[in-house]
This record gives sequence, C-alpha cells and structure tokens, in this order.
Amino acid sequence: MDDEYRCEICGETNSVWDRPSGLWAEQYLLPVEADCWNCCAVNMLPDS
Repeated sequence: MDDEYRCEICGETNSVWDRPSGLWAEQYLLPVEADCWNCCAVNMLPDS
C-alpha cells in the first residue's frame, strides 16, 4: 500500500510504501521520515 505526501521544502509530491503492522493485519504503518526524490530533503511524516 502506498501513500502520498508533499515535501516540506520544495512542495513536490512523493509516494511512500507502508509496511503491514502485523502478519494478518489490514493496518499499515508509515515510516517516521522519508526522503524527497526531488531535493533529497528529509521529511517527517504525519501519524495518520
């Protein structure tokens, strides 16, 4: 499952892959931070 977020520095739209929270769970966890593909800035991702 993937989610999109907007970079805090350049405003470019990025996508990040979630990881499952358990073996059979239908809930997914976002990573805490992700790098922008355009400007290489490290962005803190929201909890939701």
